[in-house]
Order: sequence, then structure tokens, then C-alpha cells
Amino acid sequence: MKKIAFTYVLIVNSICFLLCLVNLFLKEPKFDDITLILISLLSLICYVFIQSNRSVKASYIVLCVIYFMQSFSFLISNLTWKLIIGTDLSFYLIRNGDLTTKLDFKVFNVYAFVNTTSNGENWGIGLNIIHFLVFCILCKSFGMKK
Repeated sequence: MKKIAFTYVLIVNSICFLLCLVNLFLKEPKFDDITLILISLLSLICYVFIQSNRSVKASYIVLCVIYFMQSFSFLISNLTWKLIIGTDLSFYLIRNGDLTTKLDFKVFNVYAFVNTTSNGENWGIGLNIIHFLVFCILCKSFGMKK
């Protein structure tokens, strides 16, 4: 499982880095493109450090934080948060008048969004199952390296 998780980290972040870099030169740079480039580059650097046995503890911590941030999305009061790089298999619990659930799947999704506009009484919480599993595998691998 550890090798699968690291292969996933390498492939997904390489694709994201290349796509966002090309997008940066084709269009006017946006905050979300620069954020995605930095996160994917940081993930790739951590991957290389772990594979070369340099700064392993710090690299695991950074990767765990990045994948934890991608595991959850939410819309609560005035704050909206969603960060996703890679396979998007998300389960949402949404209150929009009634309480509803939604299961969403995208083979590859690159999305960074933070907003602070008022959404009234509505709220929603999402769990990205794939990224949560990668987060758990990274935490377990980090525990073994200690």
C-alpha cells in the first residue's frame, strides 16, 4: 500500500504541476494556479526527499498536512474551502433547506478554492475518500519511520 500511495503522489502531482505550469503561460496567472503549482511542487520535493532518505520526518509531516487539507472540503457560514489534486471520490453532506447527501466521482480533478462570501443558513461538509486513504497510509508510514 505504501508504494501505491507514493506512486499516486508522484504521478498526480507531476501531472498537476505540468498542467498548471502550461496554464500559467497560456492564460493570465491566477491565485489558484499559483497555489496548485506550489502545492504540487512541494509534494514532489517531499517525495524526492523521502525516496533519498533526506529530511524524512519533515517530508512526511508536510505530505500528511497536504493530503489532510485535500481530504476535507466545507461550506460553513462565510467560509468555503476545497483543495483537490487528483482522483476525486467525495462524499458530501449538504444542508440546503433539507439535509442531502451526494457521492461525486471525477477521474482527475485539479481545484483550489477559498471564498468568504455569505451563504446564509446553508452548510456542507465533504470527505474525499481517496485522499483520506492516502493521508492514513502516509501517517502509518511516518509512524513506522519514527
